[in-house]
Formats: sequence, structure tokens, C-alpha cells
Amino acid sequence: MSDVYYTYRIQIANLDRVQANKINPQKQNLGQPSGVFGYKDALKDQIDAYVAQAQTQEMRDDEQVKALGEALFNALFDPVLRQDFVSLYNQAVHTEDKLLRIELDVDE
Repeated sequence: MSDVYYTYRIQIANLDRVQANKINPQKQNLGQPSGVFGYKDALKDQIDAYVAQAQTQEMRDDEQVKALGEALFNALFDPVLRQDFVSLYNQAVHTEDKLLRIELDVDE
């Protein structure tokens, strides 16, 4: 991968918070926004059901895979963090024609 990319590193800080770290291609920190970790209640049940289907190889429909991805995205990105991510994506990809690397850090 080229060294000319932005990085959006997402860390699940604890059971309630998600912490992001934005880094530009020059390895400068662009901020550390945070948001609510949404893996709870109905969304948790939905994700767990999709994961169970995937583990038993019952998930064969592209729409189910897409729904799992969207549910995981919604768990990680509350509305504020989602807007922050979209803003960086637009700047990096559309304005500057750079790559955007997304990293997920889960510390059990």
C-alpha cells in the first residue's frame, strides 16, 4: 500500500465508548473524536444473530452480509462519529484523491 494515505483508527475504549484517531499522510494527528459504542440492546441482538448465522454457514445471501456490515458500522459509529468519519473520507478521497485506511483496534 502506498504511504500516501490517511488513517482512521477506531478503538473500542470500553463497553460504552469508541475512540478514533485521525492521522494525515504526513503522520500528523488530526484529532481524536469519540462516540458512544452502540453494541447493546436490539442492535446487539441483531449482530449476535447474524454472527450465529455466519458461524453455522447459514449466511449465504448478499443482503444478509450487507445487513451485518451495516449493523457493525452502526455499533461503532454514533451519529457524531459517523459525520466525523464521512468528513475525513470526503477530504481524503474526493478532495485530495488519497487513500483512507481504516484500522479497528479491539483490546479484549
